[in-house]
This record gives sequence, structure tokens and C-alpha cells, in this order.
Amino acid sequence: VTVRKRRITAEDLIHFRTVSDPQLSSDGLRVVYVVKRTLPDLKKYRSHLWITDAEGRARAFTSGGSDDSTPRWSPGGAHLAFVRMTEEVSQIHVMDGAGGESRPLTNLPAGRIAALEWSPDGTRLALVFRRRAAGTSKDQPLLRHVSRLHYKSEGDGFLDDERYHVYVAWVRDGSTQQITQ
Repeated sequence: VTVRKRRITAEDLIHFRTVSDPQLSSDGLRVVYVVKRTLPDLKKYRSHLWITDAEGRARAFTSGGSDDSTPRWSPGGAHLAFVRMTEEVSQIHVMDGAGGESRPLTNLPAGRIAALEWSPDGTRLALVFRRRAAGTSKDQPLLRHVSRLHYKSEGDGFLDDERYHVYVAWVRDGSTQQITQ
């Protein structure tokens, strides 16, 4: 069979899948990772978690109309925490390490979670979160008064006066506490 080579076109890009953030389970038998794909009809990307076992069998681990990212295994691998983004709200979700439905753990205001990590004893999660300033959204006017050097960030867009802070979320009840000011 002869394969004819050709250049990649813009139309080819909608078929690409990008893989990122692989996380190995503590027993070394599973890897969970993020797969991002293009939704051309909606003119946006969608990301979900996938899992591959030791035999190389891959399957979707999450699905739906939200974006899932930042998967982190609990110590021992019994649970998986991840960030679910819906509209402009990021929440931590937790699910059984074997799969099933996730449950929302946090009830944060509109904003973005940028990092997530379990405590060694599995009772808490540390997260880096930036609250969206009141009265703002992703769709802002093009005219802006810029008063600082770092005014825009990839993935965040224009930065308002809010900053990222470290929080702790308790797994038992989802309560959160801001640690940094």
C-alpha cells in the first residue's frame, strides 16, 4: 500500500486531540490524563479525562458539557480529584478511582482553579484559585486602561485586580479556607 504524503491543512486541525497532564496511580497500574479536542460546531475546545490501564486499554473517564482537567490521585489511589470548569466557574470534583459519577466537592464563586494537590493523609486538597472580580466576565470591552506590566495571561485573558491565592478544601465536607492574602 502506497501512502501519499500531504501537508496538514487548517481543516485537519479539528480532528487533532491533544494529550496533557498524565498522572500515574500509586500502584503504577493506571494513568489518567487530559484529552482536549475541537468542537467545530461550537467553535471551542472541550477537555475530558481519559484513563489507560497496564494492558494499554484506554477509555474516557469523564464526559459531558464541561471541561475537566488537573486530575490528581488521592494517596493510595482510591479517589481521583479534578477540576471541572462550567461557564466561568471552576469546582473540584471527586470520584471513585475505579470510575463512576463524580461529585462536586467545592462551591467556589466564579473564578479559575490553576493548581490542585492532595495532602499526604488524603483529608484535604490544596488549590490555587483566582476569584473573578464582581461585574466582570470573559467578554469585556476592547478599550482598557492598563496600569501594570502583567495585565494579560494565556488561559485567563485580561487580569483584573484579583490575584491567585492558595486555598485548602476539606474532603469530608467541601469547606474551603483561603490561606494567602
